[in-house]
Amino acid sequence: MDAGIIAAFKRHYRCFHLQNALDRDEKNEVNLYKVDQLTAMRWCLASWNEISQQTIENCFRHTGLFEAVEDNHRAFLEEEQVEEELTDALHMLPLRDPMSIASLLNPIEESGVEHMFLNDEEIANLVTGQENDPSIGDPEEEKPAQLTRAEKLKGLSVVISMLNPADPVEHQVLRLQLSYKYITK
Repeated sequence: MDAGIIAAFKRHYRCFHLQNALDRDEKNEVNLYKVDQLTAMRWCLASWNEISQQTIENCFRHTGLFEAVEDNHRAFLEEEQVEEELTDALHMLPLRDPMSIASLLNPIEESGVEHMFLNDEEIANLVTGQENDPSIGDPEEEKPAQLTRAEKLKGLSVVISMLNPADPVEHQVLRLQLSYKYITK
């Protein structure tokens, strides 16, 4: 459906990720692949901005939705260059058996069908509740876990540690009363 645009985006994003892993390896940091959310979001923006208009046009050209214009070989070369950079970065990491670029860009976990495709009859059965499939339907009600007194006291100590001394005493008393009700259950 994406005409290859997502694959192009992932190539650029993985370059940022692997370069970061190399930097962390040079600093002898423990978790090479650790990334905070803000950094990942910045990489997403930069990755999208690095995808050229020619690459997007080339991706859509293969769908047959638009009239064929001149073949843009430059966009193909740009994406090949990004893949070569990825391969080089991957081999620079201290890994015994690095994965292929194809596996890196298209992991098996992402290749599955994301949604069930149902026909009209199956949809009608689901809506009316006549589905015979035991895996679909109401989950069995779970019984609440029975906590030991020690677990309850530990929970209470956590609640007490969360009390803010700046809060009015009434708020603290209310929190403690709620905690007490929970423990005495």
